[in-house]
Amino acid sequence: MTQQQTGRRMQTGLWAVLLMLVGSSVWSQTPRSWPLSERSHTAHASRISRYRNPAIPTRFPDNRKAQNLYAKAIRARNELIVSFIEDDDLIQDTLLEARCQAVIHRLQQANPDFNFKDLAVLIGRSADPNAFCFGEGTVIVNLGLFLLAEPDDELALVLAHELSHQFLNHNDQRYQRRVSLETSKDYKEELRSLRQHAADGADRYLALKTRLYTEEGQYSRSEELAADSLGKRLVQQAGYELSKGAVLLLKMHQSDALLEGADQYDLTRIFAPVSDSGLQKPTRYSGLSAARVQLNVTNPFDSLKNSHPDALLRYTALTGTPPPALQVAPAAILKRTATAEKSRQLQELIAYQIQNQHWTAALHYSFLALEAGFPEAPFNDLIALAFSGIYSADQRGERYSATYAYTSRACTLRELQARLLQLRSAQLATLAAHYLKTGASNAGTESHELAQVAYRIAVEHTDRTVAIQQYQTLFPHHTAGYLLDAF
Repeated sequence: MTQQQTGRRMQTGLWAVLLMLVGSSVWSQTPRSWPLSERSHTAHASRISRYRNPAIPTRFPDNRKAQNLYAKAIRARNELIVSFIEDDDLIQDTLLEARCQAVIHRLQQANPDFNFKDLAVLIGRSADPNAFCFGEGTVIVNLGLFLLAEPDDELALVLAHELSHQFLNHNDQRYQRRVSLETSKDYKEELRSLRQHAADGADRYLALKTRLYTEEGQYSRSEELAADSLGKRLVQQAGYELSKGAVLLLKMHQSDALLEGADQYDLTRIFAPVSDSGLQKPTRYSGLSAARVQLNVTNPFDSLKNSHPDALLRYTALTGTPPPALQVAPAAILKRTATAEKSRQLQELIAYQIQNQHWTAALHYSFLALEAGFPEAPFNDLIALAFSGIYSADQRGERYSATYAYTSRACTLRELQARLLQLRSAQLATLAAHYLKTGASNAGTESHELAQVAYRIAVEHTDRTVAIQQYQTLFPHHTAGYLLDAF
């Protein structure tokens, strides 16, 4: 090789290095999309036709009316699943779905006597730590449960429990019981008697419905114990550690603490940017509207804890040992497992709150994430977005409904709501700007740009169409643009 050739090669090499450096600089400045999951109205649209055209088994061959009522119940169940899909109450979280499928595959391999075919595990966006089996092969597991579940032993116990409902045919049996009752001679005579005694007919009808709910609740608790028993067998056959899995029951027993716990984060620090402008700690109100109202008082089985046996008793029944004296609070679980996976789940959950304009809940979960030690980005962006949302609602005269937190207990969430109601409009704008600035380290990401667009629309009154078009141009494959529908 000549000296001239060597010089040209060195020059070429220098240019290559320079291009690599420039390229890496351009790449680092390229806007980064927010990896939120695809929502169900598009991700699961192909399932809707199957749900709306179910095969109806014959359960009452000699009673046409009863068979029609049964078919109506099946269609109503499937329409409920369709509503979850169409209302975007589900997401297609491929990572969580793959994790569930891996657990189910292991359960199937160890339990070949059970029919694991045609099962679909869907991910619910609710913060409620729960899972549901619909009886026709669909299981929904909420994000709130994934936040609490840590090792696969815990997830396996949940999935085995829900699949046990499927294997034991609990849902179908419930429909058949209800149809048999509503077409029975005694039930018809009772309704006829109610119509003939108008004076106390309403009270008697209420008592009848209460009895039906009570009986159904008793069946429900019995079914839960049966599903626990079979689920225990399924997970043990698959080699999961039951003692580890049952810890999830202890977490679920204290799951209300995530929403109704005290001293969960420092509200003084959170509202520090406006503390010098007249914001005071709210005083307790004891007037007429402070009375606590309990809904569904005639239905004693309207919650997870009411429809399921006591979680501590279930723990003992499954493990054969009493629950440990020291139980793990949900907030501590978040702090202990501040992983990228949990961060993503929290972001999905907060995005769901923002989509439904539950602004206080969105702030609450964002503050919990920061308190637990999760990386500040993009939670500061979500906080800024929520304050802009409350400001926007305030301009429409809807601040109370926009900040209502659905809790009546004295807790951090309740105090957060009270402070949000006390703020002036200008203070809401100040807080939105403060957390937008705090999240500036996240510049160049979709979540930060989204928060900026929301602020420009809500506070600076930028033309909404222009602002959104700029955002969509910057992020042509955006995953979170739907959150701007609230502005």
